Amino acid sequence: MTQPIDARQRILTAALELFAERGFAATTTAAIAHRANVAEKTLFAQFKSKGQLFEDTLGPAVLELAAPDLVTSGLSAFDESSERLDQRLDHLLRSVLANRVEFATTHRSKLKLIIQEVLLRPELFSKLGAQWEHDMLPRFVTLVDRLESLGEVRPLPPASVLRIVISVMVGYLVTRSILLPEADWDDDCEIDLMVSVLVDGLHPPAKSETRVRAAAAASRTPKAAPKARETAPPPRGKPASKTARTRR
Repeated sequence: MTQPIDARQRILTAALELFAERGFAATTTAAIAHRANVAEKTLFAQFKSKGQLFEDTLGPAVLELAAPDLVTSGLSAFDESSERLDQRLDHLLRSVLANRVEFATTHRSKLKLIIQEVLLRPELFSKLGAQWEHDMLPRFVTLVDRLESLGEVRPLPPASVLRIVISVMVGYLVTRSILLPEADWDDDCEIDLMVSVLVDGLHPPAKSETRVRAAAAASRTPKAAPKARETAPPPRGKPASKTARTRR
């Protein structure tokens, strides 16, 4: 009973490595079977097609990159009252960034596969995006709402907060692990910089929320069109202009 399970896992591992090295189109099932040390017919006994194998390889990698456990633990952390409120956002961002940097450096092949295949295959991107919205997005929205209720994040749509954080994080992960992996990176220094930028940008401004919303509402109110300037009549007793006398 354990042999098929072991074979399936070896096939998935080999597929991940080869898809990341060669891409989906250039990877054959024969090459995957060879690297997994199984017969090709054993591969097809576990997976109906190369496409199914690819999706079964990529789906868990995307989910692992999203780190649902980190989000769940983050929600639990915000239930604790012992930590100072003004440090919570800083602490959460630092934990998430450090964890994802470690993931990217340890699992470069997974990150490379996600970047090079998901973003270049619109149909797969849509499918995984729908899965992410169903499984992960509600957790993130709950976390952002909790942050806002504690005064850690300014009143923004949760989608905007997520886009800002994900853009900064993924930008560094891709540069650090895919584009320039041989550069002399100081991860601790880079994490400090990212946390500083994100906290400064997401933290509520010093003025009250009421004034912020009032200013936002005022900026959305259309301004009244300026009134046409009226020409004042000439003062009484002043002789009419030369043009007026000519017309008479």
